[in-house]
Amino acid sequence: MVLADPKLEVSQFIDFAKKTMGKIGDEGSLADAFASQAGQFSLEAEYPNFWQVGCVFDTVLDYFLALKEAGELDPDSAKLMEALVAKAVHGYQYGIVGLMAAWYDDWSWWGIAASKAFDPDYTEVFGDKLEFFQTAAIDLWGLVDDGDFATIANRIPDAIWANSALQSNWVKFTREILSARGQLHIGTRNSWALIERGADGQGTPRQNADYKIFTNQMVDVWAVPRFPGGCWQYDFSTLPFPVDDGPDASDPNPANNTLGVFQVTLMSGLYLSFCCSLIAAASRKATEKLSGGAWDRLQSVETYRQKADEVAAFLASWLNLTGSDSLATEFAHGKLVHERTPTYAPFDTGGCPPVEGYFPNAYWGGDQGLIMGALAQYAQLPGANLPDAGSIPADLLQGVFYNMPASNWSQPNMVGPYLDPTNSSPISGDSNDYGSGSGVFWRYVMRTCRADPAFGNPARQDPHIVNMATNSGTLDNDWGNNLFQPFNTVAAAIGAWYLLK
Repeated sequence: MVLADPKLEVSQFIDFAKKTMGKIGDEGSLADAFASQAGQFSLEAEYPNFWQVGCVFDTVLDYFLALKEAGELDPDSAKLMEALVAKAVHGYQYGIVGLMAAWYDDWSWWGIAASKAFDPDYTEVFGDKLEFFQTAAIDLWGLVDDGDFATIANRIPDAIWANSALQSNWVKFTREILSARGQLHIGTRNSWALIERGADGQGTPRQNADYKIFTNQMVDVWAVPRFPGGCWQYDFSTLPFPVDDGPDASDPNPANNTLGVFQVTLMSGLYLSFCCSLIAAASRKATEKLSGGAWDRLQSVETYRQKADEVAAFLASWLNLTGSDSLATEFAHGKLVHERTPTYAPFDTGGCPPVEGYFPNAYWGGDQGLIMGALAQYAQLPGANLPDAGSIPADLLQGVFYNMPASNWSQPNMVGPYLDPTNSSPISGDSNDYGSGSGVFWRYVMRTCRADPAFGNPARQDPHIVNMATNSGTLDNDWGNNLFQPFNTVAAAIGAWYLLK
């Protein structure tokens, strides 16, 4: 490996990560920002930002694993590790009772992080919270895959529910209200299946009304998915959902909301990554004959595998389309995937109507990492089949380094959070969330290179990528909110370490 600066050793990536992580109480550090956000609570007023804390927690776990594998997990770091994992428990439970968990993607960030509790390499990192997060992972899969809200609602102690938020109608949020969502929502992959129950007027009044509208072959009305097997952020409808049941509860019609609900790329990436993590857990259970606690609630490898196969096939179908129809754009160097699928299924008369809020020139860094990482995880499964899409992870890695510089933040030699040349897409319109893009990308660089060190070989021979990775992993970035700015920095440092070492 040739670093951009020959004097810069790979150990400095770890040193820079440690500096940015800092300690609780260090202003601007990731440790302090995470502890503050995860521990946030003011009765009926302030609660942790559920998805943001869950997303960052995943990299907090990776950081301590990287320290362990670098031989840098000293007693002070171990003490900080224990404190931050304990803060994560608070962030998880209080984020839920604080009405901060909404769409399926919010829950999925936590699910992927929690599923690492089944990985023996993370056992020391979770410490005495190992069983808590193993249990949470199974609970979260039940919600994301099957709409089981009740198990999560009932898992939270009464004393914490007593501190729940007020809904927007000034009624206190309760476990009964959260549990009841399972009567309307049955999992991220079943949003269209719910609507199809209304065919021939055989469903509920909601399903009948939704089917009649969303199968009307008119642009801005038609919402039939082009390919089977994908995931939605949440359910959509022509009728309101109960109060605060989703960000667009009063009007969950995709025609009226640019952020959702759609088959966004991140949701299929999150689901596939989560599912592959549980396949690994179920395989470990079978090989080591593990039992008790959450191990007994794992489904079979075959059950998870079927679902992973279907979502991978959905992604391959979109990625194998050509031109503007494809989920990916090909550049001179590499590819980038779009934030959402471009079109719905074709009309009988021909032509595929566009999905609302689709911008052909806008790309989020998190999507690149999620699809790169999830497809790489899937490709490691025995008999995995990604026809004509097997090169996508490597294409996305190259695509980000060459086409997603942080030029808008005056740091063109670093990987940026997103690419949006017109600054008019939903991505740049929600920079508080999408500012996390580079951190999510780097997390999956770490995960993919750690699982398959050879994956980074071409990158290590490319001076441009080495230069971008070196700068990203040793310089503070200038984007993201108070939590995401240090998160992006730490994720880049450890991601660059695994990529270049």
